[in-house]
Amino acid sequence: MVQNDGRKWCVALWAGFRVSGVVELAHNADHGPMTTETTGPTVLVEDPGRMNLLGLILADIFRRGLQDPMKQKRFSKLAPAVIVVQASGMVVTLGFEPDVLRVTRGAAERFRSRVEGSLDTLMALSLGGPMVGPWVAGRLKTRGSLLLLFKLRPLLQV
Repeated sequence: MVQNDGRKWCVALWAGFRVSGVVELAHNADHGPMTTETTGPTVLVEDPGRMNLLGLILADIFRRGLQDPMKQKRFSKLAPAVIVVQASGMVVTLGFEPDVLRVTRGAAERFRSRVEGSLDTLMALSLGGPMVGPWVAGRLKTRGSLLLLFKLRPLLQV
């Protein structure tokens, strides 16, 4: 288990995230939902002290990406939408509202799209890797609206 946790932290470092920022998100647990200020939509992490690594990484990707005006415009076209993301045994729900992205631990019962894969596969996607190849090979599984997932992809690229 320690080796697996170490690997997840290495993936976070490899993807270009500041681990100190991810740790800071996790330590804000006593203050309720944590909002991250950006120049665009607000990224809200529900119960940050219990949030898994996948949720913290995705929140950081969105927080950084939504400072770009082009990504803000793409974001506005996603709302309202609920997307469930599952990777390496971790599950989060991304709730897109007009000016807010809610990152919640666990899967919502009702969603428009769901994507499942390993953390490595999802991190490769965020670094600009191909989406169709892993999907055809079975390393990336989807349910629901594929069009919504294709619209989401540019927001996840770092």
